[in-house]
Parts: sequence; structure tokens; C-alpha cells
Amino acid sequence: MLAPGHRALFKKSDVTDTRRYFEDLRDAVSAGMAAGKSLAELEQTIELERYSGWANDDRLRVRNIDAAYRNLQLCR
Repeated sequence: MLAPGHRALFKKSDVTDTRRYFEDLRDAVSAGMAAGKSLAELEQTIELERYSGWANDDRLRVRNIDAAYRNLQLCR
């Protein structure tokens, strides 16, 4: 179990799933950037359907795409 704060407890599989999410997000954003897509285009087209049932996906998806895009720009 992992107890990161705010009384939440996470199983190892929760942490693994979250890591996989961010890896899939990074890969999708990176592929879009390599294809010459703008941030706005990526925000409109990246869905990551595998995670669409996650809590707050509708609210955080665009923010996460934006953060991944900006991080990848800095690392180039």
C-alpha cells in the first residue's frame, strides 16, 4: 500500500496504472508533435479512451495534454 496523503491508500496496481497513463499520454503527445500538430489540435484529438472512465478525466485530460506538451518542448 502507498499512503501519499489526504487519507487515500493506493495499491501497487493503482500506482502502476497511473504510471502507464502518463506514459501513454507522453507517447500520444510526442507522436502528435512529431506529426507537426499544434497543442490545440492535440487537445482536440487525443482521447486516451482506455482511461475515459477514470475520475475527472473529462476535466483533467486537456490539462494533462497541455502539461505533457510543454514538458516535451522543454526536453527537446
